[in-house]
Amino acid sequence: MPGPGRYTITFNSNTGYYWFVLTPDIGIIGNATPGGWDSDTDLMQDAENPALWNGNLTLANGEVKFRADDYWATYWGAVDFPTGTGTQDGRSIPITAGTYSATINTATGEYTFSLLSNTVDLLKPDAVSLSPNPAKDLLDIRFNAEAMWRDVQIIIFNQLGARVKTLQLNVRDRAQIDVSDLSSGNYLVHVSSGKFVVGKKLVIVK
Repeated sequence: MPGPGRYTITFNSNTGYYWFVLTPDIGIIGNATPGGWDSDTDLMQDAENPALWNGNLTLANGEVKFRADDYWATYWGAVDFPTGTGTQDGRSIPITAGTYSATINTATGEYTFSLLSNTVDLLKPDAVSLSPNPAKDLLDIRFNAEAMWRDVQIIIFNQLGARVKTLQLNVRDRAQIDVSDLSSGNYLVHVSSGKFVVGKKLVIVK
């Protein structure tokens, strides 16, 4: 082993060949975080996409950056909020105080800060339903709580964690979106507003 750290281990049961790939820890640092510029708040790696990192945290008015391994060799910054694309050596991200679900794709630099509600029920998966699923051309999104009937942001990510569609809608109990431009495959639909954030898996078939 080259040293301590988080590793992705791959083993081929046919050949007996194995290898270790060092996986960085990703966190958020800045004067908007509880640790200020002295200590990172760590994010969790997505189980299905190792490039996606996310976590829920309460932030103050201020600035933050995403960085790897609690060190400034690799970090992402930008001037856009609540969504944007961070770059190496980018400027600090301006933050408005609130409790957020923060997500970054380390492969693309895309990040999102989705404001969370204090109402836990709104975070349950059945707060939003998709049909048909698998879908081909049109996707119906049903909002099963009246508190969601407002302005929402819908972001669709592909299997690599890249953002392929972003929509801003004012909804009531349901919305219909065109997905005919998406290729066959598995996707994540991220629905958020000032009151909730929900992630749903979507399959596209052609």
